Amino acid sequence: MNNLIILTSSFPYEGGEQFLETEIKYWKGTNFDNVYIMSDNNKGALRSFPGEIKLLKKHKINKKFLYVVKALLSVYFMKEVVCLFKRGGVINFISNLKVALKSVAVLLREKEMLSKTMMSNDIDGNNTFYCYWNDISFYAACILKEKGAVNQVVSRAHRFDLYEEQRKNKYMPLKRQFANSPDRVYLLSKSALKYYKSKYSVTVNNLDVARLGVNLPAEQPQAKISRDTVKVISISYCVPVKQIHLIASAVLEYAKQNQDIGVEWAHIGDGPLLKSLIKESRELTRKQTNLTINFFGHKKNTDVIEILKSGGFDIFINSSASEGIPVSIMEAMSCKIPSIAPNVGGISDLVNNENGYLMPKKCTASDIVLGINTICKNKKTIDYGNNAYNWVYERFNASINYPDFICKLEKIAGINEP
Repeated sequence: MNNLIILTSSFPYEGGEQFLETEIKYWKGTNFDNVYIMSDNNKGALRSFPGEIKLLKKHKINKKFLYVVKALLSVYFMKEVVCLFKRGGVINFISNLKVALKSVAVLLREKEMLSKTMMSNDIDGNNTFYCYWNDISFYAACILKEKGAVNQVVSRAHRFDLYEEQRKNKYMPLKRQFANSPDRVYLLSKSALKYYKSKYSVTVNNLDVARLGVNLPAEQPQAKISRDTVKVISISYCVPVKQIHLIASAVLEYAKQNQDIGVEWAHIGDGPLLKSLIKESRELTRKQTNLTINFFGHKKNTDVIEILKSGGFDIFINSSASEGIPVSIMEAMSCKIPSIAPNVGGISDLVNNENGYLMPKKCTASDIVLGINTICKNKKTIDYGNNAYNWVYERFNASINYPDFICKLEKIAGINEP
């Protein structure tokens, strides 16, 4: 039996990984005999996924302290200590050592949970683990492969599991130990592949690019018609790295510069900074009467798409300091909404000056204002909306990208199509 086991953080339970909602539908009818999903989380409401896919509840193991003891005696911890010595520097050594110990303890526990889950569900045969994140579950799968319990291991890598500079002390534990272990790691862009290969000293040819994708609207949306209101939208979790305060400053400044029109900004997403952002926005709109700000909080992905399709937005804004390649930008572009975004991660694969406005890596509120002005000034000569749609249609089309990705995994598993 050819089995595929998809390891996730939360999907299909509520709590993130909205982009998997699109991909998972393409796993229906695959050439694998069985497709399973195994999530770290097993609580909360279930999102829809094909009935042919089987949901596994991960075997839980308590006694976390026991795995800290095991980690102290583990070869993986010893290797990580050596890695930290090679990195040099004593200022953060103790702090990083604690992170390494905790990570190895979680790794060993995760390995046991995966193994016991497979055994308790009698999953035997040619087993391929598809790790949606290039993190602890991926490392655990690699160990199982070393021990012969798993045949193939593949992984995606996105942002937090890729860019070491975004981690505390710029340290990502265990990454280098397992960089050459899997059959393939799929990056979201060529720039991400180059980073992964160089940063983690990948010596074998086990890297590839597999773009994410979005479903294009059944009917092509009409590009927005000019009127006396400029409507912008942003979508992100409300945390410092997303730099949402820059958008607030930018829409305020743009409203001040254009007193004769209305300026509306809508944001979708919740998070720890949401309350403070709402409070700040109330102050801004009180002072600037032609500015309207709405925070929608968390929305289901289907609701987000409907808002993008029917909201009549002129511009989508992303101001994040770090990204992979945001699906939210793809979704906006598929609805003919041009995007303003910084040149971080793989965003330059998505946004250019023909379909939006690409800002510098370290963007400011002034850069956002310049982007809004540029698009509004040139939209009569540059068809930003249609260019955005066409770009996504050609490069980030779910109906093309996901079947192609599935074929790649079937090939790695040695499955011949009938």
